[in-house]
Amino acid sequence: MAGYSLGFGGNIGGLFSASDFFTITIQRLISTYVMSAGLPAVILFLRHRSGKPYISDEIAAEQDDLRKKRLENTAALMRIMVSVGFIVAFILWCIILFAEIYSDSWIEYYMFLTAATLAIFPFWWKAAERFKFYGMPVEIAWCIMSFAVGVVGLGLNAGERDRRFSYAELSQHRMHCATHVVLTPIGTRFLSVTPDGVRHIINDECKVLFDFQKRPIFSEGTLYELVMRKWDGKDAQSLDKAK
Repeated sequence: MAGYSLGFGGNIGGLFSASDFFTITIQRLISTYVMSAGLPAVILFLRHRSGKPYISDEIAAEQDDLRKKRLENTAALMRIMVSVGFIVAFILWCIILFAEIYSDSWIEYYMFLTAATLAIFPFWWKAAERFKFYGMPVEIAWCIMSFAVGVVGLGLNAGERDRRFSYAELSQHRMHCATHVVLTPIGTRFLSVTPDGVRHIINDECKVLFDFQKRPIFSEGTLYELVMRKWDGKDAQSLDKAK
């Protein structure tokens, strides 16, 4: 929800409720949760069921000095190769990001935010080694951080898509309410778009409570008060007078 609010803009974050978290999770993120959190957790669990999941465990268990030295050299070489690979990937990520921003192309935030974590990966493991933070805890912490970054990136993309895409592009596989295409639930109301491309906040009777085109820039408190108060004739009249 934080990512969606940032992507859509307009300080709408204060209008989301706790129930929206579960609704959005079921509608949009269940596959992400399974692939980005569930699958790594299963792989991590199965790997740690083995007796020696890390090369450091093999080195510690090895009695032969010559073989131990070879394992240490192999481990050092692997660390260097992995670090160089991550640094090269990060440089390529920077080049692609610059090209997309320069050409005003669509940016897949979740991919780039996830790729950005590659830059700190070598330093993460170096710090873990420095503070003797080994084994499953360091891997779990890394997985949680990568997962959180990926989900925020997905939210950024979803919010920007709902703010920028046309009515025709957004109308596919979405709920309709009169002429409105429902983009996402937001508290007890809904974020929607009409054929003219204007975004609104509507109630469950398709009545417009807020028009983003008429007030594209607003404070979160003002919008919160406008939408959350009871919508009746008196409020509508006071709004007309204010205009």
